[in-house]
Amino acid sequence: MTTRALSLLRETGTDCLVSVGGGSTTGLSKALALRTSLPQVAVPTTYGGSGVTPVLGETREERKVPQSSAAVLPETVVYNIDLASPCPCPCALRTRVA
Repeated sequence: MTTRALSLLRETGTDCLVSVGGGSTTGLSKALALRTSLPQVAVPTTYGGSGVTPVLGETREERKVPQSSAAVLPETVVYNIDLASPCPCPCALRTRVA
């Protein structure tokens, strides 16, 4: 997925990464930022916290490999309660950003 997305962003002359969604969406944006140094805007729809950490987990040879780098930390994170509100209350309470 990352390789295909990287090719697409280079073909289109992308100058910024915007992720809207949960951890996988934010993770893909982080992986692309690591390889391109493009700025990121993360719009999380969950409370997992991926958008506010310098941690990236990538799958290599069927194993999740974590790494930490300031290069993957989004420059801007926008929390919109209307996008996150479908998350059931018990789930939201367990996954809040502390």
